[in-house]
Amino acid sequence: MSHDPGDGPANRPRQGDGGQEPGHHADALEPQAFLPGEELLGRFLIVRLLGAGAMGEVYEAEDTELREHIAIKTIRSARSSETLMLDRLRKEVQLGRRVAHPNVCRVFDVFRTTVLRDHGPSVSCAIVTMELLKGGTLAAHIRRNGPIPADEALGIARQLCDGLSAAHRAGIIHRDFKSSNVLLVADGNSPRAVITDFGLATTAAGTAENRDRWSELSTTGEVVGTPAYISPEQLRGEPATVRSDIYALGIVLYEMVSGKLPFAADTPLAGSGITLTTPLARAHPRGAVVTAELPTPGAANKYSNARASR
Repeated sequence: MSHDPGDGPANRPRQGDGGQEPGHHADALEPQAFLPGEELLGRFLIVRLLGAGAMGEVYEAEDTELREHIAIKTIRSARSSETLMLDRLRKEVQLGRRVAHPNVCRVFDVFRTTVLRDHGPSVSCAIVTMELLKGGTLAAHIRRNGPIPADEALGIARQLCDGLSAAHRAGIIHRDFKSSNVLLVADGNSPRAVITDFGLATTAAGTAENRDRWSELSTTGEVVGTPAYISPEQLRGEPATVRSDIYALGIVLYEMVSGKLPFAADTPLAGSGITLTTPLARAHPRGAVVTAELPTPGAANKYSNARASR
């Protein structure tokens, strides 16, 4: 499935995007962790590499116990301490299991595995098993085809609202909602939009003990997420809330109908500065028609839940 293994280049390959995309070179990445035909934990048979990023990879695999195909995500331990890596993967599974909704990717379990090879280095890492979905990302669709027609965009938008709403009802804030974390799956005459990658998610409510537990998995003072989609309050160092996800949803809706991000800048840091000071509806004339009711920087978000944004 098209889970983002890390914040690598925006055009890195993802499941359903046809392998390596122009401008992204395979030799710029580290060698892949697993090879087709290798078996993990005596159960998961690697079929093929689906995508790779700066911090990990996603594979299609056959679950020989259940006789079905799944997706397996890895995170490169060299990029993070092994303990932190495993904790974040556990968190993704624990939070992901709370949500059962057709517009949210299902996650199954987390394992540690070692592959011993006669030739070449052995591999030891943690993996997450999850639902395998055949399709490309919303970001890739926009890059290839440009702005999405209004009727189609509206159908996708409603599904994204429903998926985020399901996560929020389960007490989960995504914190990295973006078009590259949305998969468009063939489903009859119209695509099914599926939200993926809850690796940076956190709890929206609960006991102080639980909140502290999840906050320990992020570096103190770290701004978590992707700069182009981060809400102004997060950029100011304030905690993410449900409204933060809704702000990111507004960015994605704008991106769908305009074919571009609203806050253009030469660098992510410069774009963050524009995010803090520029109302979304002023960023692009065409987008202004559909974003006039979306949250603006420095103002309280009128939408308290994702379904209200529909």
